[in-house]
Amino acid sequence: DLTRQVAEAKVMIETAEKERDFYFTKLREIEVFIQQSEFVAGSELEGMAKHIQAILYSTEDGAVDEADGEQPGLQGEPYAEQAVGHMEQLHVDEEETF
Repeated sequence: DLTRQVAEAKVMIETAEKERDFYFTKLREIEVFIQQSEFVAGSELEGMAKHIQAILYSTEDGAVDEADGEQPGLQGEPYAEQAVGHMEQLHVDEEETF
């Protein structure tokens, strides 16, 4: 019974890691796109881009970490360890596909 539970836990962990990497990659691509795009100062698109960046860089307490905004584009990079704290709250829906 314990062996079965361990096997189930491993599958759940692997699924959570795949899901985490999938969504992290999407967010990273959005971040790189916004960083590399040039917006007209004061335009609606610039305001929207700044708002999206604020969402991407905000922490659980609502603060924005400005240092993250200066990272160069790293498309395809493996999952960054800096987001591990958020993974503790991950809910894995076994029926969800991605």
